[in-house]
Amino acid sequence: MSDLGGGGGGLGGAIAEAFVKIKPDFSTFGKDAEKGVEEGMGKVGKSVQTGSRVALGAITAIGGGLVALGTSLDDAYDNIRANTTATGTDLEALNASFRNVAQQVPNDLGAVSDAVAAISTRLGLTGPALDKTASQMLQLAHVTGEDLGGALDATASVFNQFGVKGDAINGTLDQLFQASKASGTSVSDLATQVNKSGGALQGLGLSLSESIDFLALLDKNGVDANKAVNGLAKTIKDAAANGVPAREALEGIFSAIKNAPNDTDAAAQAIALFGQKAGPQLAQAIRGGTLSLDDLAGSLGRGSDTIEGVAAETADAAETFKKLKNQLSITLGPAANKLFDSFGKSAANAAPAIVLIVKALAPLLEAVSSLPAPVLAGIVGILAAGAAFGKIVGPIKQVIQVMNILK
Repeated sequence: MSDLGGGGGGLGGAIAEAFVKIKPDFSTFGKDAEKGVEEGMGKVGKSVQTGSRVALGAITAIGGGLVALGTSLDDAYDNIRANTTATGTDLEALNASFRNVAQQVPNDLGAVSDAVAAISTRLGLTGPALDKTASQMLQLAHVTGEDLGGALDATASVFNQFGVKGDAINGTLDQLFQASKASGTSVSDLATQVNKSGGALQGLGLSLSESIDFLALLDKNGVDANKAVNGLAKTIKDAAANGVPAREALEGIFSAIKNAPNDTDAAAQAIALFGQKAGPQLAQAIRGGTLSLDDLAGSLGRGSDTIEGVAAETADAAETFKKLKNQLSITLGPAANKLFDSFGKSAANAAPAIVLIVKALAPLLEAVSSLPAPVLAGIVGILAAGAAFGKIVGPIKQVIQVMNILK
């Protein structure tokens, strides 16, 4: 009986189409519609009532899914609008980036909108650069389990403090990720430490890249980074007073420890800089060649993993399904949001319209229910041949009239 309840067209399809065009308030829809069914089908057999309830349940589930989809997308767009200064074409560009990114990652739509809004605001990125960086940050949060907001805030501060722009942002994110893995500290904590001490380390002659690796090394070895950097800075300042460049002075410190006459003397020098707990351990690392200022990345064992690469390598069926869900959400989004644009978020008056449709169908359902089983089996053929009973025509016309009103 595809023409009555059918998948792609016919009366059932027309009813479904009319239903989609009216976004009902589902908090009362089920009760109101069922009440209408009971009133309009007092003479209909139990089997038809049961079938009608099943149909209503299916329509409610589909409609509820569209409402949930429309709500999540609407909330995401609202989030971007509320947390950026973008309007007009600029806002639409951010929404386009949101849609692009959402289809590439397994994160939920709310997290995607958070990332797009924050990166746009904090770093001023737009277009493909925004898409790439937002995807990378979302993948980082998904792969490591770190808090997205914390990671966004800490890393954005690093980029702004040290003037990191363009593709260098993505490269620095990957380095923070690599250093995090090698040291056992989180990306957020490492980036926070870079914000606190990176400027001083650059004053010591270290680049941002070297500062990240050096701070990760200190953390890996249990060194209080603030104390260590302050100790180094004091020594470098004294050297600068004597006309020694910062980088040369820093290399001199490492060289003095490495070439000390014995382990005790080397440890004493390291303790003065790095503290009683970590000094001897670092002195041993420097003297053994496992901590080299010329190869901090090698000393750290940073590796070459990228966030995108690890995300792809560790992706499983569940994550693939989440991506697919996001892709379907974005594809169906325009239709779902059209409901909100046309009828708003409060359409409680839609339920009575559905009741009208059910009541209009009551005579038809009564006629069908009274037919013998063999005749019921042949209804599809009868309808296709245009040999429907005269009393079917009236209810069908009523339904069409109702749907025309709803349009």
